[in-house]
Amino acid sequence: MTKTQTTISSQTKIAGSVEVEGDLVVFGQITGGPLRVAGRLFIGRSGSVSSEDTEVHDALVLGVFSGTLKAREAVRIHQTGRLLGEVVANRVSFVTDAQLQGLLGANFTEGAQSLPPSKVVGGKAPPSAATPPPLAGNAPPPLAPPAPAPVAMAHAEPPPAPSVRMIPPLPTLGSRAMRRRE
Repeated sequence: MTKTQTTISSQTKIAGSVEVEGDLVVFGQITGGPLRVAGRLFIGRSGSVSSEDTEVHDALVLGVFSGTLKAREAVRIHQTGRLLGEVVANRVSFVTDAQLQGLLGANFTEGAQSLPPSKVVGGKAPPSAATPPPLAGNAPPPLAPPAPAPVAMAHAEPPPAPSVRMIPPLPTLGSRAMRRRE
C-alpha cells in the first residue's frame, strides 16, 4: 500500500475541518478544526496550524502550532518550532538541524521553503527530494538526545562576575572537648 502525502503550499490558507489519510505537509496556514492526519503532520518553517482538536500519528514542528495536539507516537519540535497549547503524546522531543536532516533527508531542509506552488496540484505534491518521505512502518526512527542550543538575547546583560567571599575559619574545639568523659 502506498502512502499519500498532501502538501499545503505557503500561499494557501485553509479554514475548517481537514482530514488526511496519509501524511500532511504544511507550509501555509490551517485554522479551525478538527484536524485528523493518519500519518505524519509536518509543519514547515513558514507553516502555521491553529486547531483546538488535532489528532495525528506523529508530528514534526518547524513552524507554529497552537491548540491541542494528540499524537499516537511522537511529537518532535525543532529549535525554530513553536508549540502553544497542550500536547498529548507517548514521546515529546526537541530536534536539531542534524537530527532533522536524518529524519527528512539532506535535500529537504534546503528545498523545503522553495517548494514551487506549481508542483502542488489538487492538494497533492508528487514525491521529490523537496518533500519529506512518508512514514515507513509503525515506528519513527530513534533520535539521539539533542545538544543544547545556544541562546542569544540582544537585550540581556551579561551575568555579573562572581564575587569572591572568604569564609571565616571555624573555631577550634581544642583538646579538652575531644577528651572522653568517664
